[in-house]
Amino acid sequence: MPSKHFIRTYLNSFLNDPAINQSKDLVSQQNDHSDDSSAYQKALQKLAAEEFEGIVDLCSKEISQNGDKATEARLLRGTIYFLCNQQTEALEDLNQVLAAEMLDKRVTFD
Repeated sequence: MPSKHFIRTYLNSFLNDPAINQSKDLVSQQNDHSDDSSAYQKALQKLAAEEFEGIVDLCSKEISQNGDKATEARLLRGTIYFLCNQQTEALEDLNQVLAAEMLDKRVTFD
């Protein structure tokens, strides 16, 4: 895992990334770590707290449960995989995100 400073700098370069922006919203709202949060919400809380180690597992849980935020979880997991030099896993996740039918236009490369 790269340093927190490197990850923070890298993630801040994506101004329209939904997961990054949602995690910043959590910081401004001072959201507590509620037990009824979805796995994706917990991953966002970890992202906001710069606790990067548990994000992949939480995103995987959201994806396996086919949760409401499975596409966003896949995007976040793919990003973390990329940062950890797990290119095969990152490409698999990111290609599935791009193939999603209801993809937010901010995620595409147009």
